[in-house]
Amino acid sequence: MNSAVMKRTSVWAAPLFVSVLTLAGCSSPPDQQQKGEQSSIGERPIGFLPTSSVRSNTLVEVRQKYGDNYPHQLDPNYKPKPPGKMQMMPDGLQYQDLTEGWGLSPSPDRNVMVHYTAYLDGNKIESSLDRGIPFQFKIGSGKVIKGFEEGLMGMKVGGSRKVIIPPELGYGVEGHGKKIPPNVTLTYEIKLLSCDR
Repeated sequence: MNSAVMKRTSVWAAPLFVSVLTLAGCSSPPDQQQKGEQSSIGERPIGFLPTSSVRSNTLVEVRQKYGDNYPHQLDPNYKPKPPGKMQMMPDGLQYQDLTEGWGLSPSPDRNVMVHYTAYLDGNKIESSLDRGIPFQFKIGSGKVIKGFEEGLMGMKVGGSRKVIIPPELGYGVEGHGKKIPPNVTLTYEIKLLSCDR
């Protein structure tokens, strides 16, 4: 081989050899490559949304921690409003907001879910809390007395209200079974748990 050919070969072969060595040095051993692949698959990137069950469990935990004022208590400057004044409607119904809500408000044809406690002369006569099952119904379905529905109007989900229902908006002259005699005024404490769109 003449010296000119050898010089040309060494000129392009030397950089090629250096490049191959550099690439070989950058490569990790196979066992380390597998570990790296596994860790990148096992790790979740920032902003990854967990499954819905994880999200719902987290929401349950937050509500258990912060209670009735969720989500307001997440704001360090939030101060719950004191109970409002008793309001009188033209038909004789009275109501007082005990806790301010933050969600949707009931309106005709919406399904609502509530917890309630009914009182007669200051004595508890019935409560969904005692049963541990919220009461669900559709506004305007005729499933509840008129005063109960009217007492929900203007509330927001998460709120609670005291409602005083005169006999004309309650069970009237007939009463209801053994618990509610005729012509009595009933008092309800209602917590609005949900309201559909």
